[in-house]
Amino acid sequence: MSMAMKILEARESRGLTQEELGEKLGVSRQAVHKWEMGTVPRRGVWGKLEVALGLPPGWVWESLSDEQRGNYPRPSTITAEIEDSETRITLSP
Repeated sequence: MSMAMKILEARESRGLTQEELGEKLGVSRQAVHKWEMGTVPRRGVWGKLEVALGLPPGWVWESLSDEQRGNYPRPSTITAEIEDSETRITLSP
């Protein structure tokens, strides 16, 4: 399954609209729409996206094609919590 389809499926399974997911991540509805159409999310939201959609850490990077992975180094372990509208992220080396 493509990254785009997994994002769409995970969002819908949580009952979130594109706008609601965008608000949780601090991005626009249009950004979420682009991801669901195949654009790779910007690196700064990967961890928050994974947490918001209940995906395992590192899922976004793992979902990239080999060619795309060449543009992004493997991420550090990322843990994040989303509490209401507040997001806390801790990076571990």
